Amino acid sequence: MSEMNELIEEIKEDVRLDQLINFWKKYSNFIIWGLLAIILATIAYVVWGHLNHQKNQKYAAVYEEALRTNDKGESDKAKEILNSFQNDHDGYKVLASFKKSHLHNTTQEERFKIYLEIAENKKIEAKFRELSVILLGYEGLETQDPEILVKHLEPITKGESAWRDSALELMGLIAIRQNNLKKAIALLKNLHEDKHALASIRSRAMVYLEQTGALN
Repeated sequence: MSEMNELIEEIKEDVRLDQLINFWKKYSNFIIWGLLAIILATIAYVVWGHLNHQKNQKYAAVYEEALRTNDKGESDKAKEILNSFQNDHDGYKVLASFKKSHLHNTTQEERFKIYLEIAENKKIEAKFRELSVILLGYEGLETQDPEILVKHLEPITKGESAWRDSALELMGLIAIRQNNLKKAIALLKNLHEDKHALASIRSRAMVYLEQTGALN
């Protein structure tokens, strides 16, 4: 009888996992692009706050020129201007890298490379490195090596980073991708029950858990 119960539980777990995977596949594009829009909207605030403190008008003028050039549809020229920061001012180099990653003529592969370069550059402030990891995680969830993602995400989940909640959500989604339902449920339950977590992320965690029947 115990063997039969174990078999039934295994079947139930497989069904719940399939439901969650199907849900993610169906809505992942909406979720990812919605999240990216929110995260990218914060880049200007976070980075500009850092750069305004430095009051460097020369680099600000060059960066603004790149933005105007891109707005006119001249992505190649804009990228060339942004590349001029590669061996220059560290703060604007980071800002230029984030902007370059989302030019129209930047491929997804190039974008992922930019994110990793920022994430692995210890000379760059932690908040920018962590942001690049989150962007890489959400956009590369289906294509990037999960072990590499976990390697970069774990330190964020254990600290007091502004991106901690996003890192925990990504860890849960990676566990789903790896067919590890128990780990995914544990991570998402902790996130859902964390009263200090962002309301939007807690809500998404609840939706994921509902798909698995974990809240029943």
